[in-house]
Amino acid sequence: MSRKILQTAFILSTLSLLACDDQQILYKTKSKEVIPPVSQVTSAVASADPHAALASAAGPGAAMQHVDYAKLALKEEGAPHQWAGIGFNIPTRYHVGEPAAMRIAQFGVSARSGDGMGEFVVFYFGRGQGGSVEDNVGRWVRQFAPAAGKTTPVTRYEHGHVGNLEVTRVTMEGTYSAGAMAPGGAKPGAQEDWALDAFIVEGGPEGSLYIRLTGPDALVRGEKETIDGIIASAGSAGSGAKQPPAPAAAVPSGGDASLPLVNAPGILFAVPSDWERAEVASSMRAAQYQIPGGSEFVLFYFGPSGGGTVSDNFNRWVAQVKQPDGSDTRGRMKTETKTIGDITVNTLYMEGTYTATAMGPNAPKPESKAGQGFLGFIVEGGSKGALYGRITGPAENVRTLIPTLDNIIIPSLKKVP
Repeated sequence: MSRKILQTAFILSTLSLLACDDQQILYKTKSKEVIPPVSQVTSAVASADPHAALASAAGPGAAMQHVDYAKLALKEEGAPHQWAGIGFNIPTRYHVGEPAAMRIAQFGVSARSGDGMGEFVVFYFGRGQGGSVEDNVGRWVRQFAPAAGKTTPVTRYEHGHVGNLEVTRVTMEGTYSAGAMAPGGAKPGAQEDWALDAFIVEGGPEGSLYIRLTGPDALVRGEKETIDGIIASAGSAGSGAKQPPAPAAAVPSGGDASLPLVNAPGILFAVPSDWERAEVASSMRAAQYQIPGGSEFVLFYFGPSGGGTVSDNFNRWVAQVKQPDGSDTRGRMKTETKTIGDITVNTLYMEGTYTATAMGPNAPKPESKAGQGFLGFIVEGGSKGALYGRITGPAENVRTLIPTLDNIIIPSLKKVP
């Protein structure tokens, strides 16, 4: 039998399988979009590389399919919100919460009937950060174990557009094991009979958003049309939303009124006037400055109870700085604890070859830099939880900034609502 005849037979058999299976999953690649039936991917989605397995399972001749989100609508009262330059209408029954680690927004969702609470979360990691669609879907797949009697947690995997925005969406059900909330944080326990409805929005002016609803499976299933409407509102009905203006900052007691102020969550403090404020590169960052001499100041906030202990963070920081001769950095670091009223500040200084932590899930690991200084500090006692700051850059420059931390930043710290 000729090769052409064999190829034709294979395509016809593949199309026949697709016609017989009305539950389909969309798999998007860089060059094409294919829809393998669930029966062909039940084992693939649980593999170490679910996306490659899905692509190979599709076979030739699989038809392209999109969800036209632009034709959908939010069928309940909504309020405008805007994140990273993308507007959405979010139901007013979604209760606004205090965002925890890595989150730019967080809402509580009550079950429409019966008991149960869900969580609607928006993640933003900065321009070019956060990883690809395939990386994130793969990570979500690995967080789920299929429910009893099922061979895959995936129930839907689809793709569509709203204006110039590109949306990829996946839903799953089973036993959910989320990742830790923040560096050094404890990993949450597994949740049985749980579900996830997540979507990634690409094409926004400031980068991608990663949004997910998790909760009891009945609750998440009941929110399907609501999530349809939220996606449909992207960049349209909610695009006029404006962030509330930041409250005016008062000069810290005893501080220099001529110095710029940083109004961080629960804490106010001053920084030198020649530090240049920069756009934060991640939602985990409360503030970011460029310092003359080539150094950078970054302040991290992980929520009221996120971020881990002083010891956890010092251990993590020390692991990022290696000595050229292979000796232990701990033997060369300097630590100190200071108290300003009811605020406690723990500081750490060290030098060596510094390798920063990746900016977000699946982001490439930053390059190592030799001859660097690391000046870290943790502020405890603020009204909204701890803050984690670090100054990094050439060692000869960072050394000169130790007095800046001791004589300007720390004395100006003030607890605010």
